[in-house]
Amino acid sequence: MTQVVGGRLAERYGAKWVFGVSILSGGVANLLTPTAARLHYGVLIALRAMQGFFQVSNTLIYVNTHT
Repeated sequence: MTQVVGGRLAERYGAKWVFGVSILSGGVANLLTPTAARLHYGVLIALRAMQGFFQVSNTLIYVNTHT
């Protein structure tokens, strides 16, 4: 499923932008992990779910290298 989305985004915006946003977003989510843990466990769970989405977005990176 994410390959279809990644391919479409790469067609529309270019592979560089999709790659950059995916890596940047995952990195920012990783930096926010300690703060989320201090706030509330629900915030931490939501942040980790978002990180998982961005890791799945790395599939987008694979697709983008072939567009």
